[in-house]
Amino acid sequence: MFGIQAGLLTLLVLSVAPSRAETRTLHDITVGYLPAVRGENPDRQGLAISGAIAMAINEINEDDDLLADVNLVLRWNDTRGDTVLTTRVITDMLCDGVYAFFGPESSCYVESIVAQSRNIPMISYKCSDSRPSSVPTFARTEPPNTQVTKSVISLLQYHKWNKFTIIAEESWEIVAKALKEEAQKAN
Repeated sequence: MFGIQAGLLTLLVLSVAPSRAETRTLHDITVGYLPAVRGENPDRQGLAISGAIAMAINEINEDDDLLADVNLVLRWNDTRGDTVLTTRVITDMLCDGVYAFFGPESSCYVESIVAQSRNIPMISYKCSDSRPSSVPTFARTEPPNTQVTKSVISLLQYHKWNKFTIIAEESWEIVAKALKEEAQKAN
């Protein structure tokens, strides 16, 4: 008999108590994601990062303590690492009310200026260009080439090494070129 009473009480409470969906009104916030899934850049990371960003957004949406009454919505476009395509995608997303951007890869200076023009934050996970560092709405997770090369130059100067050889894979060609230029300036 106790089992039936407990079941009826549970049914009564569930039918009278408002559901979670009724007590909260979620406000959607759309974030733009600008990966290079396809394209000419052999060092693109769009496919690898996509799973992580989708998982992070799901975890944030499921945790009521993080962003109460907010539902993050992910909108993405394959930019192919192309500046013109990425700029078009960004302007379309801005017109549709995107609140922030993750990306882009490769090229990011023009894109960071476009985001800044609307005071929209941009966090790039794969941009080695140093120029966006001066853009106040831009943040990065990868240091610019100049920061990497300055560290190497400092190490060479500390040990008083005046000659060295650069051996680099094709995917590191930009960093190798920046290192060569910084070394020539330092000598």
